[in-house]
Amino acid sequence: MTIHRRDFIKTVGAGCIGAGIGLSSAVKVFGSDAADDEAVIVDTKYGKLKGRMNRGCAVFKGVPYAGPSDGDNRFLPPTPLAPWAGIREAIVYGPKSYQSVPKTGVGMSENCQFVDIWAPTIKSSRKLPVMFWCHGGGFTSGAGSDPFFNGRDMVKNGEVVLVTVTHRLGALGFLYLGHLDKKYAQSGNAGMLDIVAALQWVRENIAGFGGDPGNVTLFGQSGGGGKVTTLLGMPSATGLFHKAISQSGAFFAAPSEEAGKSTDDIFRNLGIKPGDIAALLKVAPMTLIEKSSVPFSADGPSSGRSGIGFLPVVDGLALPNDPYDPVAPAMSANIPLIIGSNKDEMGRAMTDEKLILDAIRKRAGDKTDQLIAAYKKYYPDYSLPDIYSVFVADTVFHMAAIRAAERKVAQPAPVYMYRFDYGVVPPGGANPRSAHSMELPFVFNHTSIMPQFIRGAVVNDEVISLARNMSMAWMTFAHHGNPNHTGLIHWPTYDLKDRATMVFNLECQVQIDPLKDVREILTGLPPP
Repeated sequence: MTIHRRDFIKTVGAGCIGAGIGLSSAVKVFGSDAADDEAVIVDTKYGKLKGRMNRGCAVFKGVPYAGPSDGDNRFLPPTPLAPWAGIREAIVYGPKSYQSVPKTGVGMSENCQFVDIWAPTIKSSRKLPVMFWCHGGGFTSGAGSDPFFNGRDMVKNGEVVLVTVTHRLGALGFLYLGHLDKKYAQSGNAGMLDIVAALQWVRENIAGFGGDPGNVTLFGQSGGGGKVTTLLGMPSATGLFHKAISQSGAFFAAPSEEAGKSTDDIFRNLGIKPGDIAALLKVAPMTLIEKSSVPFSADGPSSGRSGIGFLPVVDGLALPNDPYDPVAPAMSANIPLIIGSNKDEMGRAMTDEKLILDAIRKRAGDKTDQLIAAYKKYYPDYSLPDIYSVFVADTVFHMAAIRAAERKVAQPAPVYMYRFDYGVVPPGGANPRSAHSMELPFVFNHTSIMPQFIRGAVVNDEVISLARNMSMAWMTFAHHGNPNHTGLIHWPTYDLKDRATMVFNLECQVQIDPLKDVREILTGLPPP
């Protein structure tokens, strides 16, 4: 098994656990004396919105930020949002983008451009930082409305306003048609342009919710982390955000040539004459999603596509260049960045030791024995399957974070590197594992619901403290561009000399160039 950049969807999927009233008016209705289920009404540029109080937070769900994207608007940049008369209820989540999995929860629609907003019920004379969440699921699944991203626990003590975004995914959001018709030159980034439209909506309206449009922090995990690093290189997003956090998702973009080849495969899968976009516009959305999905086996793509899975596309317009290849984008040189990954990420991807050795050898060649010995130095109790899971995590996730950080440190803004090491022992395992997505309940301070998402998790004082420390680091960064706070040991900036890395665990610590021997070997290999 060779780990290619195009195979990231497989590895991501394998490891998952389980609008303007003034501030004075806003804090009047957002005051701490407001009762749950009390209506909260806010004026936006487009009309009035009615949300609800919920457990001490003002919550607005299903707030539109763009116009229709179905019919003749399919594959095109987001259309303008039309104003409405009267009061629009914002108490139910909007539909998510069409996707193969999951098919539960809210409904699906091509018109899926919505934000959800959580605002703390504290009386304040100042605007609060805005944290803007990009969900994971690669670029093919998920929604900002997923239960895990409920912002109540994060905002109630952190003095931030949280916004989550839902946008077009898969072929509806990232199918590149620019090689066929210039009208669709930006179709490979339609989903990213949705996010830009959402950020523009935030700039225009968030002050009415108590938020500061001049202090917006992007953060996201997995595919959401990739969306964050992509936005750092999108000219249309310049000035719409001011800080960035990428969690387990420093993915690079797809060349237009390779994206075009994948598009040609999809025409064949659909039985449509290559380049017949008029016919493509008539395909039912779910059929389009299913026929453009990439089935994966242990050896990679098994059918349907010869190219990459869906990624943002270097189209020369929406995305002029790969954001971090070969250098960090100059347009975001002054944006502070937190970036990192989880220690294990993908869990036990394989257990057959011969297959594992073959897979490592295909990647590391004559450095295989040296690489395994280096891992044994750091993880003496790890079996070969355990080592392979860390190897995949480092190859696909952590080295991508390091490469992005190495290029970012040449710019003025600070960079902070982290690794999330806290884990639980999986069924049948011997060592705690910090799987892909496991940091999410800690970032969102969701300790009360953690056992529902992490099998075997036990919530005790140490876990609660870790969640408080990590969540507060993210929110402190949103306030100041520096994650250091009184509950956390000093977190230095990342540089090429010390490579200081905050390791989040029950006892947080700063490590200097962690796994140095492994990093040096992997750095010497061609990028996956």
